[in-house]
Amino acid sequence: MRRPKLLFLCQTLPYPPDGGVWIRTYHVLRLLARTFDITALCFERAGTSGQGVAFDAALGRLAKVAVFELPQKHSRIRFAWDHFRSLATRRVYTTYLYDSRTFRRRLADELNSTAFDVVHVDSLDLARYFPACRELPVVCVHHDIESLLLARRAAVETNPWKRAYLEFQAGLMRDVERRWAPRIALNVVCSERDAARLKEIAPGAATAIVPNGVDTNAFVPDRGTGSGIAFVGGTNPAPNFDALTFFCQQVLPHLNAAAPDARVRWIGRASPEQQVEYQERYGVELIINNQTETHAVDFR
Repeated sequence: MRRPKLLFLCQTLPYPPDGGVWIRTYHVLRLLARTFDITALCFERAGTSGQGVAFDAALGRLAKVAVFELPQKHSRIRFAWDHFRSLATRRVYTTYLYDSRTFRRRLADELNSTAFDVVHVDSLDLARYFPACRELPVVCVHHDIESLLLARRAAVETNPWKRAYLEFQAGLMRDVERRWAPRIALNVVCSERDAARLKEIAPGAATAIVPNGVDTNAFVPDRGTGSGIAFVGGTNPAPNFDALTFFCQQVLPHLNAAAPDARVRWIGRASPEQQVEYQERYGVELIINNQTETHAVDFR
């Protein structure tokens, strides 16, 4: 029997699966490959390179994968131009961040040469490519409700210019959510709360909830000795760093008073400067985990 064909558009290469978005997307792709023949067009991961051999081996068994360079990767002029265009045209910045002529041409070629049954878009950041999908049903994943995430970042930003710009971008992103969420076939969100928030912004949006999870066969608590607390998640994105600061300033003093010997570790990406600062100022260990973990989410 003919297997259905799926076109998978992704704003970031889901390999290696060593962070929230990449872990979830990798495993979604893995499970979709059980049912669909997949063609995946992915933008590269920002700030990374040299993943060619590794991702070919890992993802090639799941899909036919093509990776595209971020247009502004080698150009500070393009970076500034994208922000200027966002301000001038009142269109959200990601519209221009992912505006790639090479990606657009490849997308058109794939749509013209293959009879796809469905399009999976792994982020509303790629909404500029929705019209190219024509009458095909589009399923879009919302890892967060991005307009609310931007608004929260603005609320804790101390620089007034940055705060104003983040508020501006939050409004533009809300316009994108309001426009597209009701028009596409399905919006996949991570929680009931996100589904409710999206429907407040875009009444009539069809939603399905696919929560994040943990493979409990791979991750089993041991019976170690001692006491302490650990948080898994780096200092980027901004909410994680805000949570770290809040914890150190508002929660840690109470923990130290109750259990002076308890160790506190935050495991994930952190700059060397942050590692030194939080160790010396609060006694918190920021541990960088460089291992590639492919088991962290399993949606079975």
